[in-house]
Amino acid sequence: MSAIDEFTSHTVPEVLHESYAFTCLDCGLGWEKQYDVQHYIDGTGVQRTLCTVDGDRVPSPLTRSECAGCGSHVIRILRAGTVEHAHRAMTSGARPMELPSFLSLLHGSK
Repeated sequence: MSAIDEFTSHTVPEVLHESYAFTCLDCGLGWEKQYDVQHYIDGTGVQRTLCTVDGDRVPSPLTRSECAGCGSHVIRILRAGTVEHAHRAMTSGARPMELPSFLSLLHGSK
């Protein structure tokens, strides 16, 4: 059964484009990914979510993420853009005294 077969004939889910940033708490790898997300009611009345990346069905990034670097599932989800911002800060020659503000981005502080 294809992912689209799960939709009822009267349900046409809206596709939402959601971006997430991730960091592995084991190896430190950071990455970002954009998902196409559809929320719909299946034929039995149960609310479902379909997540795809480049047209391929994938697990929800909010429930099952895995580090591509080490395979760990100890992942922190961050605001989209956080990894790119942190990478720019680290490669721009930021002085050590500026690093605590970068670390606060990773730990969710403002």
